[in-house]
Amino acid sequence: MKKKAEEFWKKHAIRKANACGVGLDDIMKRYEQQNEVPAIVEEHQLKQGYEYDVLVIGGGAAGLTAAITAARFGKKTLIIEKRKTGGECTWFGCIPSKAIIRSAHVAHDTKVFQESGFFTGDMQLSTTKPLEAMREIIQQVYHEEDPPALQKKGITVLNAQARLIDNHTVSADGRTITTGKIILALGTSPFIPPIEGLNEHNCLTNETLFSLEKVPDSLVVLGGGPIGVEMAQAFQRLGAKVTLIEKTERILPREDPEMAGLLEQILHAEGIEIIHGMKAVRYRTNPEGIALDLEGADGYAKTVLAEKLLCSVGRVPNTSGMGLEEAGVTVTKKGVQVDRHMRTSRPGIYACGDITGKFQFSHMAGRQGAIAAMNAILPFPQQVIDYSTVLWTTFTDPEFARIGMTEAEAIETYGQKRIRVIKVPFSHSDRAITERKTEGLLKFVLTKRNRILGAHIIGPTAGELIHEVALLRKLGKPLSFARNYIHAYPTYSEMVAKAGQQAYLERLLANPVVKLFRK
Repeated sequence: MKKKAEEFWKKHAIRKANACGVGLDDIMKRYEQQNEVPAIVEEHQLKQGYEYDVLVIGGGAAGLTAAITAARFGKKTLIIEKRKTGGECTWFGCIPSKAIIRSAHVAHDTKVFQESGFFTGDMQLSTTKPLEAMREIIQQVYHEEDPPALQKKGITVLNAQARLIDNHTVSADGRTITTGKIILALGTSPFIPPIEGLNEHNCLTNETLFSLEKVPDSLVVLGGGPIGVEMAQAFQRLGAKVTLIEKTERILPREDPEMAGLLEQILHAEGIEIIHGMKAVRYRTNPEGIALDLEGADGYAKTVLAEKLLCSVGRVPNTSGMGLEEAGVTVTKKGVQVDRHMRTSRPGIYACGDITGKFQFSHMAGRQGAIAAMNAILPFPQQVIDYSTVLWTTFTDPEFARIGMTEAEAIETYGQKRIRVIKVPFSHSDRAITERKTEGLLKFVLTKRNRILGAHIIGPTAGELIHEVALLRKLGKPLSFARNYIHAYPTYSEMVAKAGQQAYLERLLANPVVKLFRK
């Protein structure tokens, strides 16, 4: 075995030596002393005159994390970003949407308290202030990730359009830049469906929605995915009359049907009109705004009128015109193909974030960015991405959080008899009762031994509660383990402990000995 390993490393050293012009004796001596063949080659490559150790294309969540990680290890790092650093999350995604959602929460709670008699007199909701406040928040976040702030972290920022030439060379607005490693963090763009009359200029997307100066009187949201339902509820609460169109039979079609149905009831109760099973076939304008013609599978037709249309039906990877395939990087319809180390098909080039087509969330982009950077700068790829504990939250009110399998997915994988389901409604929470937020449900999909296959939470702070579940799952602990440690009262986190207690008791009472004893 030892002899085979030595032969492998010698072949590896010869190949690297020939590629870089390094003496074989120098490489083998370094290997025998420190077991670092790739490290000595990389050092030589940097001495060959590369301008940067690491070059990151894209300054969004993934790119920023990758660049900061590389810079912390003392690597000379460059970010090339064609727009502003911060990317999708700061300018068109997480930050503006959550700022709008927060204003919508305040507006809704104020309305509820007003209807309950807590306030007297007429309270008029501003149609401009929520958008102004949102832009102030964006600037506050951007201040921590603008070029001067990144420069303090040891990162150079170049505002330009980049294009790959090879695995060590990038063209940026006519300038040729050389680098030891390249990390692609190109992101995605809104998909505009092929509807007659519709184009990127006459509808809103997440990239233009937050540029509105005022809340529209009416809004059609095309697409019932996470972004669609979040913005539908937020703008309804801020005063718009919202119609949500989803071509499938339920909103959030990838989520657990029972939980998605519960959320749909809540949205409908707030006044949002939800249209299912119809697809948009024609876009038109009229003096009042827009008209969207719909058709159902049965031939039924309907026209929806509104002031504005928000298109939220998916994303496309930003791979066009980047020279990826010419540089030897494998690209699919979903994006850039990577392995579990975030390596592309071309040595020395890594990719991370939404461009990989894997779980397009900012928290996943950040994790991938850190792994890509670590593997790019370390002698051997050591960091591996783990998708088994990926979780996400749809920031409606109440929030909808998930990790793992749905009930249907678990049945398909394990069979009906090998799983069990635990449900705890938020009406059992004293904290929820005191805050008048009892709408919601915790649903756990478990093995017979209470191992967590999946968890789905609709309720206040669901996005926070799901992390305790994720930790239990990561540690391989059963849900019943949550009953073994104390949860503060009254808190929403008690709900996880209640579910753990219920799981424990149900399994205990199913024990044949306990059944006999109870008899």
